[in-house]
Amino acid sequence: MKIKILKYLFIAAILGIALWSCNKIDSSPDNNDLTSVQKQELEAESKGWKVVGEMVNGLPVLTIDKIQALENYNNNLFQMSHIEGNFNDVSIVELSDGSLSLVFVGEVYSSSFYVRSDQSGRLKAFSGTSCTTSDCSSELLGCVVKYESDLAYCSPCSNGGTCTKTSSSSSLF
Repeated sequence: MKIKILKYLFIAAILGIALWSCNKIDSSPDNNDLTSVQKQELEAESKGWKVVGEMVNGLPVLTIDKIQALENYNNNLFQMSHIEGNFNDVSIVELSDGSLSLVFVGEVYSSSFYVRSDQSGRLKAFSGTSCTTSDCSSELLGCVVKYESDLAYCSPCSNGGTCTKTSSSSSLF
């Protein structure tokens, strides 16, 4: 009789655990609850692309927290490339070749990130590669991130000045 009762208690415990684990509420985000746009954004961000703005009436408009982006980039650029950029402004600029660039500007240095537009008009910057210069800061196409196939490079300064490429597997800003 005791063995039967223990057997039934054991089976009840197993069933109870199984039911409890099936009904347990998962507090982690579930990808099935995300919209397709949110899924695409998470995937893009995991590959280094960050939404930084949007096109409004044909003009690029910055939508990120400027203060946070400036603080992050000033710190990360110094840690990675030992450049004290002292950047005090950031904006999305349309370059003379029609491409877009996220540009950080200071009194001496300027630094840029490549920007692309998606189908919905959002602007995304590749946050893992920047080009920084003090020699050709006023040039619109000097020392900006360009791509050849999937390889990022810094366009040269037309005056032959120095341009520093900084790359990271995580966001620089």
